Amino acid sequence: MPLIDSHCHLDDAVYDRDRAAVIERAREKLAAVITCAAEPKDFALTLALVKKYRGFIFATAGVHPSAVKDYSDHALEKARLAISKNRLEIVGVGEIGLDYHWVKDEAERQKQRVLFAQMLKLAKRLDLPVLVHLRSGADKERADAHKDAFEIMEKVEIKKVQLHMFGAKGLLERALTNGWLISTNAICETSKVHKKIIARVPLESLMLETDAPYLVPAAEKAQDIGRNEPAFVTHVCAKVAELKGLKISQVAAATALNTRRFLGLPK
Repeated sequence: MPLIDSHCHLDDAVYDRDRAAVIERAREKLAAVITCAAEPKDFALTLALVKKYRGFIFATAGVHPSAVKDYSDHALEKARLAISKNRLEIVGVGEIGLDYHWVKDEAERQKQRVLFAQMLKLAKRLDLPVLVHLRSGADKERADAHKDAFEIMEKVEIKKVQLHMFGAKGLLERALTNGWLISTNAICETSKVHKKIIARVPLESLMLETDAPYLVPAAEKAQDIGRNEPAFVTHVCAKVAELKGLKISQVAAATALNTRRFLGLPK
């Protein structure tokens, strides 16, 4: 099956004891895996995986918005330089974005917004797509991360955007009008909002992901699996097919093609 997991975290420490076995299980079921180095400390391992599994594992690199508070301006500049230096080894910039759920201090949120704009401009300069994480907090009525991010992305005029685990139903049409893609994971098994979004997203604008090791699909939870892994994207594909009234093979083929085109992966 041509399935692709468009977003996971193979650098996570939970895989340290059996990472090779996890990757082999993915190779049995998938055509490719995109692993995301969400912090500078993860860049080296992620790039090593790309080199070891050339043609199967691809990578994005960025600074997760919830981690911004942990890095000085100098460290963030070094991260941007590292991304530029490894331009030929990565297929996208991310995950980047805004997270007002975990980051509540306004000064730190402003730092997120500044970094987000900088990363978007970097991606444009490097001619790379972006993987975007957006999450609002309890004070959404006062500060909406999704709306703030959309304004920043439109101002920068970024074109190639993957909205990872996108849950802002009211902004869906705006995202689609901008030509941005939506990726979903096992959250579409349980969330009413995400189910509605997936039902409305045209198949040509959709990608599949696991966000592994997070968000274990229901079928694997039933087996007492304590973590997610890329091979489990098959469950996401099946649920999306159910929600859209399509065959699993149709969803697998279309989302894989979308991912290849979006990230410029070889056929």
